[in-house]
Amino acid sequence: MKVQYWGWKLVVFVILSVILCVVYFRVEVKAEDVAVSTVRIMIGEGTEARHHMGLAMDAVSDEFRFEVKGYEVKSSAYASSNPDVFTIQNTSEGRCRVQAVSQGTGYVTLTIRTKDGKKLTERIFVSVYETISACDAVTKRRADVYRGASDHADVENNDKKGELEKGETITLIAICDDYFRFARKEENIEPDGYYTGFVKMTDVTVPVTSLMVEEELFFDLGEEEALDVEVEPELAPEPEFLYDSSSPEIAVIDEKGFIQTKRAGITVNTVSTADGLHKAKCTVYVYSSGGAAWEDPGKEEGSTGNTTIQESSKKPKNKFDF
Repeated sequence: MKVQYWGWKLVVFVILSVILCVVYFRVEVKAEDVAVSTVRIMIGEGTEARHHMGLAMDAVSDEFRFEVKGYEVKSSAYASSNPDVFTIQNTSEGRCRVQAVSQGTGYVTLTIRTKDGKKLTERIFVSVYETISACDAVTKRRADVYRGASDHADVENNDKKGELEKGETITLIAICDDYFRFARKEENIEPDGYYTGFVKMTDVTVPVTSLMVEEELFFDLGEEEALDVEVEPELAPEPEFLYDSSSPEIAVIDEKGFIQTKRAGITVNTVSTADGLHKAKCTVYVYSSGGAAWEDPGKEEGSTGNTTIQESSKKPKNKFDF
């Protein structure tokens, strides 16, 4: 009977201990939640609490500062969760600046110790972006707009800033990980009239605006070379190209843009996008083993018909000496 008696007492003791621990934990968590909500981080001259910040590579942010309600501060410290991306420059008690180092994301975490022994924390999600040459892009579908380069930064109730409709044109201005930073001119937006945010790269496409090739190429008979085609803007995906030669008996260009010379003369190679919206031309000069090729100087300007090709008995001093 004594064993059963003490056994029941032990069970009751364990149950009561568990209940007390749960109640204590809930009270502490609730107190901590209240404490966190009383901490506000501001940047620069702003008076609103900040949860996100975008910063260009190598730039230094405006000064961070904080406010705490209901507690007396004993000490405070800022820390970077990703020092390879950005570092902390402490300026004075309770203040700091952020130095951007490389493209990426992370958190600035503020830790506060109060005089009554509490620990308060708050953080800001930082997106360090690489500035690019501005170019237009079109949304492929309805796309979410985020305050930072993440869809799960979890620093406020809603990291999502808004939406873009399918087919909207925006201007891309920077890259951060798998996101583009964009700007769009809108009325009634302060201070500069631009709506900005981050959008996933997979949600937009960058249209080709132009093709570029060398205006002239010079070959000795028998030489071969691929035609180098550059697409503008750089962010545009490389489209399907179509190639054509005005005189394939002089130099032929295949479906991959590879030029093969056949005989001395001058021909024009044209590269175009498959949709026919963009094209570029390159004049190809082919030299025989002992001479040069050039247009007949006696041909009247503006006349039509095939170009007259002549071969000299003496090869010029260099390929530019006609």
